[in-house]
Amino acid sequence: MAMVLICLSGCTNRRPLRQTDKDHFRFADSGMSQVNEVDLLTADGSPDASQWSVSENPSLLAGADLDGETIGNLTYAFRGPDGRFVAADAFGSKLFVLSEAGELQETWGRKGAGPGEFQEPTRISMCGTQGITVFDAMLRTVSVWGSDGTLLSSRQMVSPGGDLTPWDPPVCNADGIFAMITDLEFPSEVSGTLYRPLARVVIRDTAGAYQPVMSVAGEDRYRIPGQDGRMEDFGRRTLLAMSSSHLFVATGDAFEFVSLSLTDGSGILVRARDVEREPITTDDLERFFAAQLKANANAPERIQQRLLESLYGMEWPVFHPSIEAMLVDDRQCLWVKDRSHWWVFNHVGKLVATLATPAGFTLLQVDGAILVGIQENELGVKSVAAFEFERGGGGTCRS
Repeated sequence: MAMVLICLSGCTNRRPLRQTDKDHFRFADSGMSQVNEVDLLTADGSPDASQWSVSENPSLLAGADLDGETIGNLTYAFRGPDGRFVAADAFGSKLFVLSEAGELQETWGRKGAGPGEFQEPTRISMCGTQGITVFDAMLRTVSVWGSDGTLLSSRQMVSPGGDLTPWDPPVCNADGIFAMITDLEFPSEVSGTLYRPLARVVIRDTAGAYQPVMSVAGEDRYRIPGQDGRMEDFGRRTLLAMSSSHLFVATGDAFEFVSLSLTDGSGILVRARDVEREPITTDDLERFFAAQLKANANAPERIQQRLLESLYGMEWPVFHPSIEAMLVDDRQCLWVKDRSHWWVFNHVGKLVATLATPAGFTLLQVDGAILVGIQENELGVKSVAAFEFERGGGGTCRS
């Protein structure tokens, strides 16, 4: 069977790629009680903040082989209040509970659609004080588990209009308040590599009431393999994080986020002055095209050709997003990741510190002096990992 070829960087007669001429999306200054512009870098290009250090080697690396058990698709790792680690396996549809030393102690849940069952567990957190909270992306359920593996509760997250939440997991805080992106509307024709939803950021309080807090219109998302071969998002994407007092929202391709008070709803727009957006190159897009064709290598040639024509016919964004991830740590600091560093802020946008994590490590939780996440090696094998770090100066974000 013939394979449709595309012209990669070594070719001399490349096909032109369409990129949008629209201005990049930005939050509007209007409606904000305050706009804070910050400098991330000094005049010589070095970070303009305290630089926290991370240990060179992990204090924990577990998951490739757990007493004969294997995590098929590690999607999340979390350190519970008892010091044990909980890992989500989307392929095996269950949770692995590891000791502080990384030894397998037990598994929770099984594949299914009922209480205590999973299809695709994708986020683990502490929402309130009841127990460990797990979000299932396929079932759109939030289940709460006790430290002994007992299922305490399970419910679907439903938006005000009755629609289910989107694929992105909701975020929550220690008071049990949830925030999510919901009310998605899709165009009549959607490619598998692109969607343009219209979304709202919604809060669910402890009484179960839903309240829309912000509209986010015209979100575009793309998935593309990066230089190291791993998939990454670019385009317009909405990210959420939440502390005990504030909800943080980032979207678009600029380094900026909004801090919304959970008390009075007032908003502070925080924007970095000195961040240069990174262009999406022809090489970036053609790597993505090649990956799409490789994934469809067994399809008939006419299907491959149709896929290639649709990829070349799309209108692609011009810049990678400046913010790739956000989270809130146990000291109420907001951590914001660009393409090379994590930047730590307080709730009004004061820059507290910066930190660079080890290569191949995806940070998911900051618990005391421990960074918890997923380590991926050069072969693509994923493990639960923990690194020790030192905060240095400016370690609090509560004021």
